[in-house]
Amino acid sequence: ATMAVWGLAGVAATVPEGLRPTKMVKPGRHILLFALLLAGVPVSVQAQVTLPAELLPSCPSAGSGCEFDPINRFKCGQLFLCTYDTICAVNNAGFNQNADCCQAPTNAACTSIYDPQICGSNKKCPYLNLCLAKAAGFTDAQCNPPPPCTLDVKI
Repeated sequence: ATMAVWGLAGVAATVPEGLRPTKMVKPGRHILLFALLLAGVPVSVQAQVTLPAELLPSCPSAGSGCEFDPINRFKCGQLFLCTYDTICAVNNAGFNQNADCCQAPTNAACTSIYDPQICGSNKKCPYLNLCLAKAAGFTDAQCNPPPPCTLDVKI
């Protein structure tokens, strides 16, 4: 069995049951992970990165004329970081709803547990977890975890 251990700076590690970290020293330094790797303990690591504002894409304006359209949120553009409240706003911003956007979750009472899912058959829409994917209209069968990253550590 494994347990999830959340570290600092958005890094999560899964370690075998029974190995409990005593402490992590200084934000961003994950001494425990390196100690486990050195000891030959299998460790799975996931990182969630927050980009500085200057690296984020600028989102085109939705303009006006959409105030009376029904709310139907979409995330569009590079990395799906631009959020628009209506299909009208998506179109005004110059995006193609089907090609450039993913449905945003609506009225979701979900946890913020990081268990990423990629949903959809043609376009791959990313969600923080399955609950949010379902709130965007996807089913379990339409979603999968992203392929794992491998960490090859040589000492």
